[in-house]
Amino acid sequence: MNAFTIAVGLLFVFAGVSGVTILAMRHRILQFVRMRYEEVFREDQLSEAETQARLPRMWLVVFIGVGSLIVAVIAAVAGWTSVTQ
Repeated sequence: MNAFTIAVGLLFVFAGVSGVTILAMRHRILQFVRMRYEEVFREDQLSEAETQARLPRMWLVVFIGVGSLIVAVIAAVAGWTSVTQ
């Protein structure tokens, strides 16, 4: 194996692990935030629809996590083509 194959292999591993971790933690963080928002908004006597409208969506975190997974796939393809040549 040459240095390029090793480098893209490591990129694949680290980008894949970070993408999955980001997306998994986003889900847990959003659950925590949702519980806290509902608790605070319940005390303010807001309706369920108003509470849902005020919850943060965290789309940027999803974008970063999916982007990291896309980088992992590209690195895997580059590594595979490097090995087969």
